[in-house]
Amino acid sequence: ESIFLKYVYKLGLTFRTKISTTLDFNQGYKGGNKTLDDIMECFVSEALEAYWKGVQGPYECGNFFLVFLRQEGDLPAQAKIWHLERSFTNFPNPMCCRCMADGYEIDFADLRLNATWRSTSYMIKPWGTTSPMHNLPGGTEEIFLAKDLFHLSNLGITRTFVASLICYLVSLGFFTDPDGGNSIPSRLNQAYRDFRDYCRMTRETPDIKHFSRDGFRWKTPTSFPESSMKGSDTRLILKWLMDFLSMPWSLNDVLLSALAAGNGMDAFHRLCFSAENRVWLSTAETHKAAEHLGSFMVHYYAAAKLCFGQRKLFFNLTPKYHYMLHLHDDLVLHEGQEYSINPAIWSTQMDEDYVGVTSRMSRSCHQSTVAFRTGDRWLVSTYQKWRCAAT
Repeated sequence: ESIFLKYVYKLGLTFRTKISTTLDFNQGYKGGNKTLDDIMECFVSEALEAYWKGVQGPYECGNFFLVFLRQEGDLPAQAKIWHLERSFTNFPNPMCCRCMADGYEIDFADLRLNATWRSTSYMIKPWGTTSPMHNLPGGTEEIFLAKDLFHLSNLGITRTFVASLICYLVSLGFFTDPDGGNSIPSRLNQAYRDFRDYCRMTRETPDIKHFSRDGFRWKTPTSFPESSMKGSDTRLILKWLMDFLSMPWSLNDVLLSALAAGNGMDAFHRLCFSAENRVWLSTAETHKAAEHLGSFMVHYYAAAKLCFGQRKLFFNLTPKYHYMLHLHDDLVLHEGQEYSINPAIWSTQMDEDYVGVTSRMSRSCHQSTVAFRTGDRWLVSTYQKWRCAAT
Protein backbone atom coordinates (compact mmCIF):
# COMPACT_ATOMS: atom_id res chain seq x y z
CA GLU A 1 0.00 0.00 0.00
CA SER A 2 2.91 2.38 0.64
CA ILE A 3 4.13 1.88 -2.95
CA PHE A 4 0.65 2.62 -4.22
CA LEU A 5 0.38 5.80 -2.15
CA LYS A 6 3.81 7.01 -3.29
CA TYR A 7 2.76 6.48 -6.89
CA VAL A 8 -0.50 8.34 -6.34
CA TYR A 9 1.29 11.23 -4.65
CA LYS A 10 3.84 11.32 -7.47
CA LEU A 11 1.06 11.94 -9.97
CA GLY A 12 -0.34 14.68 -7.78
CA LEU A 13 -3.64 12.82 -7.52
CA THR A 14 -3.97 12.77 -3.75
CA PHE A 15 -7.39 12.55 -2.21
CA ARG A 16 -7.00 16.16 -1.11
CA THR A 17 -6.49 17.57 -4.61
CA LYS A 18 -9.06 15.26 -6.19
CA ILE A 19 -11.83 16.25 -3.81
CA SER A 20 -10.97 19.95 -3.69
CA THR A 21 -11.07 20.27 -7.50
CA THR A 22 -14.10 18.10 -8.22
CA LEU A 23 -16.45 18.78 -5.31
CA ASP A 24 -19.20 21.25 -6.16
CA PHE A 25 -22.29 21.95 -4.12
CA ASN A 26 -25.74 22.58 -5.52
CA GLN A 27 -25.48 26.28 -4.68
CA GLY A 28 -22.47 26.50 -6.97
CA TYR A 29 -24.41 25.88 -10.15
CA LYS A 30 -28.11 26.38 -9.38
CA GLY A 31 -28.02 29.83 -10.98
CA GLY A 32 -26.30 28.69 -14.16
CA ASN A 33 -23.48 26.68 -15.63
CA LYS A 34 -20.49 28.97 -15.10
CA THR A 35 -19.02 27.25 -12.03
CA LEU A 36 -19.68 23.77 -13.39
CA ASP A 37 -18.21 24.69 -16.78
CA ASP A 38 -15.04 26.00 -15.13
CA ILE A 39 -14.62 22.69 -13.31
CA MET A 40 -15.25 20.68 -16.48
CA GLU A 41 -12.77 22.81 -18.46
CA CYS A 42 -10.05 21.85 -15.97
CA PHE A 43 -11.04 18.20 -16.22
CA VAL A 44 -11.12 18.23 -20.03
CA SER A 45 -7.71 19.92 -20.18
CA GLU A 46 -6.14 17.17 -18.04
CA ALA A 47 -8.10 14.45 -19.86
CA LEU A 48 -6.80 15.62 -23.24
CA GLU A 49 -3.24 15.63 -21.93
CA ALA A 50 -3.71 12.08 -20.61
CA TYR A 51 -5.20 11.07 -23.98
CA TRP A 52 -2.52 12.56 -26.24
CA LYS A 53 0.63 12.52 -24.05
CA GLY A 54 -0.24 9.76 -21.62
CA VAL A 55 0.56 9.30 -17.93
CA GLN A 56 4.00 8.10 -16.88
CA GLY A 57 3.77 4.66 -15.31
CA PRO A 58 5.88 3.37 -12.40
CA TYR A 59 9.15 1.45 -12.72
CA GLU A 60 9.89 2.63 -16.29
CA CYS A 61 6.98 0.70 -17.73
CA GLY A 62 6.17 3.47 -20.20
CA ASN A 63 3.17 5.72 -20.62
CA PHE A 64 -0.47 4.87 -20.09
CA PHE A 65 -2.80 6.61 -22.55
CA LEU A 66 -6.28 7.17 -21.12
CA VAL A 67 -9.25 6.88 -23.46
CA PHE A 68 -12.56 8.25 -22.16
CA LEU A 69 -15.56 6.25 -23.37
CA ARG A 70 -18.62 7.58 -21.53
CA GLN A 71 -19.70 10.14 -18.96
CA GLU A 72 -21.59 8.45 -16.16
CA GLY A 73 -24.05 10.24 -13.94
CA ASP A 74 -27.69 10.87 -13.21
CA LEU A 75 -29.91 12.74 -15.65
CA PRO A 76 -29.72 16.21 -13.96
CA ALA A 77 -25.91 16.03 -13.93
CA GLN A 78 -25.75 15.07 -17.60
CA ALA A 79 -28.21 17.81 -18.55
CA LYS A 80 -26.11 20.44 -16.76
CA ILE A 81 -22.70 19.23 -17.93
CA TRP A 82 -23.68 18.82 -21.58
CA HIS A 83 -25.97 21.89 -21.84
CA LEU A 84 -28.86 19.70 -22.93
CA GLU A 85 -31.99 21.36 -24.28
CA ARG A 86 -33.72 17.98 -24.51
CA SER A 87 -33.79 16.26 -21.13
CA PHE A 88 -36.36 14.75 -18.76
CA THR A 89 -37.00 18.18 -17.20
CA ASN A 90 -38.32 19.31 -20.59
CA PHE A 91 -41.26 16.87 -20.56
CA PRO A 92 -43.84 16.97 -22.17
CA ASN A 93 -41.76 18.84 -24.77
CA PRO A 94 -38.92 16.91 -26.49
CA MET A 95 -37.26 15.14 -23.54
CA CYS A 96 -34.70 12.68 -24.92
CA CYS A 97 -31.09 13.46 -25.83
CA ARG A 98 -31.10 10.58 -28.35
CA CYS A 99 -34.32 11.22 -30.28
CA MET A 100 -37.17 13.70 -30.63
CA ALA A 101 -39.68 11.85 -28.42
CA ASP A 102 -42.14 13.99 -26.48
CA GLY A 103 -45.52 13.82 -24.77
CA TYR A 104 -47.49 15.17 -27.71
CA GLU A 105 -47.04 14.02 -31.32
CA ILE A 106 -44.01 11.72 -31.02
CA ASP A 107 -45.17 9.33 -28.29
CA PHE A 108 -42.24 8.57 -25.99
CA ALA A 109 -43.93 5.43 -24.59
CA ASP A 110 -44.56 3.82 -28.00
CA LEU A 111 -42.74 0.48 -27.85
CA ARG A 112 -43.62 -0.72 -31.35
CA LEU A 113 -40.77 -1.43 -33.77
CA ASN A 114 -42.14 1.24 -36.13
CA ALA A 115 -42.55 3.85 -33.38
CA THR A 116 -42.11 7.38 -34.75
CA TRP A 117 -39.41 8.32 -32.25
CA ARG A 118 -37.15 5.54 -33.55
CA SER A 119 -36.96 7.23 -36.95
CA THR A 120 -35.71 10.44 -35.28
CA SER A 121 -32.85 8.83 -33.31
CA TYR A 122 -29.54 10.73 -33.41
CA MET A 123 -30.78 13.15 -36.08
CA ILE A 124 -30.58 16.46 -34.18
CA LYS A 125 -28.03 17.26 -31.47
CA PRO A 126 -29.66 17.75 -28.05
CA TRP A 127 -27.49 20.60 -26.75
CA GLY A 128 -28.10 24.26 -27.40
CA THR A 129 -24.66 25.69 -26.58
CA THR A 130 -21.14 24.29 -26.58
CA SER A 131 -20.00 22.40 -23.48
CA PRO A 132 -16.36 21.87 -22.48
CA MET A 133 -17.07 18.13 -22.71
CA HIS A 134 -17.52 18.46 -26.48
CA ASN A 135 -13.74 18.93 -26.77
CA LEU A 136 -13.09 15.34 -25.70
CA PRO A 137 -12.52 12.80 -28.49
CA GLY A 138 -16.02 11.49 -29.22
CA GLY A 139 -17.58 14.19 -27.05
CA THR A 140 -19.75 15.52 -29.86
CA GLU A 141 -21.70 12.25 -30.08
CA GLU A 142 -24.80 11.58 -27.98
CA ILE A 143 -23.58 8.05 -27.30
CA PHE A 144 -20.93 9.57 -24.99
CA LEU A 145 -23.70 10.07 -22.40
CA ALA A 146 -23.88 6.73 -20.58
CA LYS A 147 -27.21 5.07 -19.86
CA ASP A 148 -26.90 4.64 -16.10
CA LEU A 149 -28.77 1.44 -15.24
CA PHE A 150 -28.89 2.35 -11.55
CA HIS A 151 -30.71 5.65 -12.06
CA LEU A 152 -32.87 4.47 -14.96
CA SER A 153 -33.98 1.25 -13.26
CA ASN A 154 -33.37 1.00 -9.50
CA LEU A 155 -34.05 4.71 -8.99
CA GLY A 156 -36.26 4.94 -12.06
CA ILE A 157 -38.87 2.81 -13.76
CA THR A 158 -38.39 -0.25 -11.52
CA ARG A 159 -38.95 1.90 -8.43
CA THR A 160 -42.10 3.31 -10.03
CA PHE A 161 -43.16 -0.25 -10.82
CA VAL A 162 -42.83 -1.62 -7.27
CA ALA A 163 -44.54 1.44 -5.74
CA SER A 164 -47.47 1.07 -8.15
CA LEU A 165 -47.71 -2.68 -7.63
CA ILE A 166 -47.87 -2.38 -3.83
CA CYS A 167 -50.57 0.30 -4.03
CA TYR A 168 -52.50 -1.66 -6.66
CA LEU A 169 -52.48 -4.78 -4.47
CA VAL A 170 -53.67 -2.72 -1.51
CA SER A 171 -56.47 -1.21 -3.61
CA LEU A 172 -57.67 -4.76 -4.42
CA GLY A 173 -57.87 -5.69 -0.75
CA PHE A 174 -54.61 -7.60 -0.31
CA PHE A 175 -52.68 -7.35 2.98
CA THR A 176 -55.81 -7.02 5.11
CA ASP A 177 -54.91 -6.99 8.80
CA PRO A 178 -57.55 -8.93 10.81
CA ASP A 179 -56.84 -6.80 13.87
CA GLY A 180 -56.16 -3.47 12.19
CA GLY A 181 -59.15 -2.95 9.93
CA ASN A 182 -59.50 -2.54 6.19
CA SER A 183 -58.23 1.00 5.76
CA ILE A 184 -55.48 1.71 3.23
CA PRO A 185 -52.94 2.82 5.91
CA SER A 186 -53.63 -0.41 7.81
CA ARG A 187 -53.10 -2.52 4.70
CA LEU A 188 -49.89 -0.68 3.88
CA ASN A 189 -48.64 -1.38 7.40
CA GLN A 190 -49.47 -5.06 6.98
CA ALA A 191 -47.72 -5.11 3.60
CA TYR A 192 -44.59 -3.72 5.24
CA ARG A 193 -44.73 -6.37 7.97
CA ASP A 194 -44.91 -9.05 5.27
CA PHE A 195 -41.96 -7.43 3.54
CA ARG A 196 -39.91 -7.34 6.75
CA ASP A 197 -40.69 -11.02 7.38
CA TYR A 198 -39.42 -11.81 3.89
CA CYS A 199 -36.22 -9.83 4.56
CA ARG A 200 -35.61 -11.72 7.80
CA MET A 201 -36.14 -15.01 6.01
CA THR A 202 -33.66 -14.06 3.25
CA ARG A 203 -31.27 -12.37 5.71
CA GLU A 204 -31.50 -8.97 4.05
CA THR A 205 -31.65 -5.57 5.76
CA PRO A 206 -33.88 -2.93 4.14
CA ASP A 207 -33.33 0.78 4.62
CA ILE A 208 -37.00 1.72 4.23
CA LYS A 209 -38.78 1.80 7.62
CA HIS A 210 -42.46 1.73 6.64
CA PHE A 211 -44.98 1.86 3.79
CA SER A 212 -47.36 4.82 3.81
CA ARG A 213 -49.51 6.89 1.48
CA ASP A 214 -47.15 9.83 1.91
CA GLY A 215 -44.13 7.64 1.21
CA PHE A 216 -45.71 6.44 -2.03
CA ARG A 217 -47.13 9.91 -2.85
CA TRP A 218 -50.50 8.21 -3.16
CA LYS A 219 -52.67 10.63 -1.23
CA THR A 220 -55.65 10.49 -3.60
CA PRO A 221 -56.93 8.15 -6.34
CA THR A 222 -56.01 10.87 -8.86
CA SER A 223 -52.26 10.55 -8.29
CA PHE A 224 -49.82 7.94 -9.58
CA PRO A 225 -47.88 6.09 -6.85
CA GLU A 226 -44.20 7.01 -6.76
CA SER A 227 -41.40 6.71 -4.22
CA SER A 228 -38.02 8.11 -3.23
CA MET A 229 -36.75 4.86 -1.66
CA LYS A 230 -33.14 3.82 -2.10
CA GLY A 231 -32.07 1.65 -5.00
CA SER A 232 -31.17 -1.21 -2.65
CA ASP A 233 -34.74 -1.19 -1.32
CA THR A 234 -36.10 -1.32 -4.87
CA ARG A 235 -34.17 -4.54 -5.44
CA LEU A 236 -35.43 -6.12 -2.20
CA ILE A 237 -39.06 -5.09 -2.69
CA LEU A 238 -39.02 -6.41 -6.26
CA LYS A 239 -37.82 -9.80 -5.03
CA TRP A 240 -40.47 -9.84 -2.30
CA LEU A 241 -43.29 -8.89 -4.68
CA MET A 242 -42.32 -11.59 -7.18
CA ASP A 243 -42.26 -14.13 -4.36
CA PHE A 244 -45.66 -12.90 -3.13
CA LEU A 245 -47.32 -13.03 -6.56
CA SER A 246 -45.89 -16.50 -7.19
CA MET A 247 -48.18 -17.87 -4.48
CA PRO A 248 -51.37 -19.65 -5.66
CA TRP A 249 -53.49 -16.51 -5.95
CA SER A 250 -56.24 -16.00 -8.49
CA LEU A 251 -54.54 -13.15 -10.36
CA ASN A 252 -56.35 -10.77 -12.69
CA ASP A 253 -54.86 -9.63 -16.01
CA VAL A 254 -53.11 -6.62 -14.47
CA LEU A 255 -51.36 -8.76 -11.85
CA LEU A 256 -50.41 -11.39 -14.44
CA SER A 257 -48.79 -8.65 -16.53
CA ALA A 258 -47.10 -7.22 -13.43
CA LEU A 259 -45.75 -10.66 -12.48
CA ALA A 260 -44.30 -11.15 -15.96
CA ALA A 261 -42.82 -7.63 -15.94
CA GLY A 262 -41.24 -8.06 -12.51
CA ASN A 263 -39.76 -11.44 -13.36
CA GLY A 264 -38.31 -9.96 -16.54
CA MET A 265 -36.62 -7.08 -14.74
CA ASP A 266 -35.38 -9.32 -11.92
CA ALA A 267 -33.83 -11.71 -14.45
CA PHE A 268 -32.31 -8.78 -16.35
CA HIS A 269 -30.69 -7.39 -13.20
CA ARG A 270 -29.38 -10.81 -12.17
CA LEU A 271 -27.84 -11.37 -15.59
CA CYS A 272 -26.15 -7.97 -15.83
CA PHE A 273 -24.81 -7.88 -12.28
CA SER A 274 -23.75 -11.53 -12.05
CA ALA A 275 -22.46 -12.16 -15.58
CA GLU A 276 -19.29 -14.23 -15.82
CA ASN A 277 -17.53 -11.20 -17.29
CA ARG A 278 -18.73 -8.03 -15.59
CA VAL A 279 -17.56 -5.87 -18.52
CA TRP A 280 -18.69 -7.89 -21.54
CA LEU A 281 -21.74 -9.98 -22.39
CA SER A 282 -21.43 -12.95 -24.71
CA THR A 283 -23.75 -13.37 -27.69
CA ALA A 284 -26.03 -15.67 -25.69
CA GLU A 285 -26.03 -13.33 -22.66
CA THR A 286 -26.82 -10.31 -24.84
CA HIS A 287 -29.76 -12.16 -26.37
CA LYS A 288 -31.07 -13.16 -22.93
CA ALA A 289 -30.61 -9.63 -21.57
CA ALA A 290 -32.60 -8.18 -24.48
CA GLU A 291 -35.27 -10.83 -23.98
CA HIS A 292 -35.61 -10.19 -20.22
CA LEU A 293 -35.67 -6.40 -20.56
CA GLY A 294 -38.08 -6.62 -23.49
CA SER A 295 -40.41 -8.74 -21.38
CA PHE A 296 -40.46 -6.06 -18.69
CA MET A 297 -41.11 -3.26 -21.17
CA VAL A 298 -43.98 -5.08 -22.92
CA HIS A 299 -45.73 -6.30 -19.77
CA TYR A 300 -45.28 -3.04 -17.86
CA TYR A 301 -46.95 -1.24 -20.75
CA ALA A 302 -49.73 -3.85 -20.77
CA ALA A 303 -50.38 -3.35 -17.03
CA ALA A 304 -50.46 0.43 -17.49
CA LYS A 305 -52.86 0.13 -20.43
CA LEU A 306 -55.20 -2.20 -18.53
CA CYS A 307 -55.30 0.14 -15.53
CA PHE A 308 -55.93 3.13 -17.77
CA GLY A 309 -58.84 1.27 -19.36
CA GLN A 310 -60.27 0.75 -15.87
CA ARG A 311 -59.77 4.45 -15.01
CA LYS A 312 -57.12 3.59 -12.43
CA LEU A 313 -53.83 5.47 -12.08
CA PHE A 314 -51.11 2.85 -11.65
CA PHE A 315 -47.88 1.99 -13.52
CA ASN A 316 -47.07 5.46 -14.74
CA LEU A 317 -45.26 5.70 -18.08
CA THR A 318 -42.41 8.05 -17.18
CA PRO A 319 -39.53 9.43 -19.30
CA LYS A 320 -37.25 6.80 -17.76
CA TYR A 321 -39.44 4.13 -19.35
CA HIS A 322 -38.50 5.68 -22.69
CA TYR A 323 -34.79 5.75 -21.83
CA MET A 324 -34.96 2.04 -21.01
CA LEU A 325 -36.43 1.47 -24.48
CA HIS A 326 -33.22 2.95 -25.88
CA LEU A 327 -31.20 0.59 -23.68
CA HIS A 328 -33.21 -2.34 -25.01
CA ASP A 329 -32.59 -1.18 -28.59
CA ASP A 330 -28.84 -1.14 -27.88
CA LEU A 331 -28.95 -4.76 -26.73
CA VAL A 332 -30.96 -5.83 -29.78
CA LEU A 333 -28.53 -3.99 -32.06
CA HIS A 334 -25.55 -5.92 -30.65
CA GLU A 335 -27.18 -9.35 -30.40
CA GLY A 336 -25.21 -10.72 -33.35
CA GLN A 337 -21.81 -9.65 -32.06
CA GLU A 338 -19.44 -11.97 -30.24
CA TYR A 339 -19.30 -9.56 -27.29
CA SER A 340 -21.24 -6.47 -26.26
CA ILE A 341 -20.74 -4.06 -23.37
CA ASN A 342 -22.59 -5.05 -20.22
CA PRO A 343 -25.11 -2.26 -19.38
CA ALA A 344 -24.18 -2.64 -15.70
CA ILE A 345 -20.70 -1.27 -16.38
CA TRP A 346 -22.18 2.25 -16.45
CA SER A 347 -24.21 1.72 -13.27
CA THR A 348 -23.25 4.16 -10.50
CA GLN A 349 -24.00 2.37 -7.23
CA MET A 350 -20.38 2.63 -6.06
CA ASP A 351 -20.22 6.31 -6.98
CA GLU A 352 -23.39 6.98 -5.00
CA ASP A 353 -21.93 5.15 -2.01
CA TYR A 354 -18.67 7.11 -2.28
CA VAL A 355 -20.54 10.41 -2.28
CA GLY A 356 -22.64 9.29 0.69
CA VAL A 357 -19.63 8.24 2.77
CA THR A 358 -17.64 11.40 2.07
CA SER A 359 -20.69 13.58 2.71
CA ARG A 360 -21.11 12.06 6.17
CA MET A 361 -17.41 12.69 6.85
CA SER A 362 -17.78 16.34 5.89
CA ARG A 363 -20.65 17.12 8.28
CA SER A 364 -18.41 18.17 11.16
CA CYS A 365 -15.86 20.10 9.06
CA HIS A 366 -15.67 23.86 8.88
CA GLN A 367 -16.92 25.15 5.54
CA SER A 368 -13.64 26.93 4.76
CA THR A 369 -11.63 23.69 4.97
CA VAL A 370 -14.28 21.09 4.15
CA ALA A 371 -12.56 19.81 1.00
CA PHE A 372 -9.13 19.34 2.60
CA ARG A 373 -10.41 17.92 5.88
CA THR A 374 -12.77 15.49 4.13
CA GLY A 375 -9.87 14.35 1.96
CA ASP A 376 -7.73 13.74 5.03
CA ARG A 377 -10.48 11.73 6.72
CA TRP A 378 -11.11 9.67 3.60
CA LEU A 379 -7.39 8.86 3.35
CA VAL A 380 -7.28 7.78 7.01
CA SER A 381 -10.44 5.70 6.60
CA THR A 382 -9.05 3.97 3.51
CA TYR A 383 -5.74 3.24 5.26
CA GLN A 384 -7.57 1.72 8.24
CA LYS A 385 -9.61 -0.54 5.94
CA TRP A 386 -6.44 -1.74 4.24
CA ARG A 387 -4.84 -2.49 7.62
CA CYS A 388 -7.92 -4.43 8.77
CA ALA A 389 -7.99 -6.39 5.52
CA ALA A 390 -4.30 -7.26 5.90
CA THR A 391 -4.84 -8.68 9.37
